[in-house]
Amino acid sequence: MLNETLDHLCYIRSGAVEVYRSQGELYNRLGEGDIFGHFSLLRNHKVRFPAQAIEDTLIYFIP
Repeated sequence: MLNETLDHLCYIRSGAVEVYRSQGELYNRLGEGDIFGHFSLLRNHKVRFPAQAIEDTLIYFIP
């Protein structure tokens, strides 16, 4: 996932997501109402902090 591109802002409608640093260590745990992907949008659309759903999660991808 690292160095892939992301063209959307991600909004967590329900569920939970863990965000990791490039070395694989946990950076943050996000839940309902949180957003992620904004760092990628600001840095040439490259994924800087990979994310993974840790339970059933509904994510809105906002262009």
